[in-house]
Amino acid sequence: MESCDSSAPLKEAKIGRILALLSIFFSVSLISLLALLIIATVTGTFAIPGLSLAGAGVVLLIKFAGLSISIGVLQGIRRHDYRTAGRSAFLACVLPPFDLLMLVTGLLLYPMEKLEEQ
Repeated sequence: MESCDSSAPLKEAKIGRILALLSIFFSVSLISLLALLIIATVTGTFAIPGLSLAGAGVVLLIKFAGLSISIGVLQGIRRHDYRTAGRSAFLACVLPPFDLLMLVTGLLLYPMEKLEEQ
């Protein structure tokens, strides 16, 4: 392994944390929007032609699972366990709908080794 300055992993970790937070924000926004659309369609106050309640519900559940994994990525970054956080970010990004922010987060964090606590 080549030697590098100690600030490089910290910069990548900060960028990864920011990207994970953005991904979590967008996931919460999408989950809220889908939940509101489902509720409005069920109550009859608003209808979108062609909206499948079962399909929207499945996407809602899968996105909620991705959100849970994304929160785990953020916890891994806080514990300085970057390899596990990177693996979890890869898992969160492949859950539909595809999450590009988590993919970039995984690409940043996976090569980093776990920093030993001093």
